[in-house]
This record gives sequence, structure tokens and C-alpha cells, in this order.
Amino acid sequence: MLPKKERFTRKSFSELVSHAARAKAEHVSVTYRHTTDPLKKVSFVISKKVAKSAVARNALRRRGYHAVSSFDPNLLSGLKVIFFFNKGVETLSYPELEGEIHSLLDRIKK
Repeated sequence: MLPKKERFTRKSFSELVSHAARAKAEHVSVTYRHTTDPLKKVSFVISKKVAKSAVARNALRRRGYHAVSSFDPNLLSGLKVIFFFNKGVETLSYPELEGEIHSLLDRIKK
């Protein structure tokens, strides 16, 4: 889990969703914005349509945070990112999910 200062508040979440760029992979979509603030902010959204039980949604969320924490933190500074998991993500193994997240981060960091 990321520290609280690196996660979104409700207000900043809605502002980012309405004024941000988007990128998409097969099972993961991302909404992002580059800022001058050196602090990164990351959040994950998993709908009940993707995983019915709260246990499954929280497991996916924890996997996502772990994948982001293993990415180089210097490359993420000044980036505000929200990941949306799509149907089928629950069937991915952790290395596959981590690969999708890292490929999206590689695309958007430029």
C-alpha cells in the first residue's frame, strides 16, 4: 500500500477524471496527468462488474499498488494516475498484471 500522501482524495480524484488524458491496455485503463508537483499520486478502481466480492477487489487493488511500488519512483514524480481494471483482469497472474501496468506507465511517463 502506498503512503496516504501518495493516494487521492475524493476531490482530487474527480478533478483528475474530468481533466486528464487516457491510455488503455487489454485489461487495464489509465487516466493520467503530468503536474509540476514532485509527488506522485496513484489510485486503483475495480468495479463490482469486474470482481463481485470485496475480497477479490481488494486483492486486485493490493496487486496493483505492489506493481506500482516496484516501478522506478523517480520516473513517476509529478504524475497523477488512476488505474481502472476491466473485465478479465481477475484471471491474470501477478506477472501478467504487473507487465500491463508497467507497459502503461512506460507509455505515459514520456
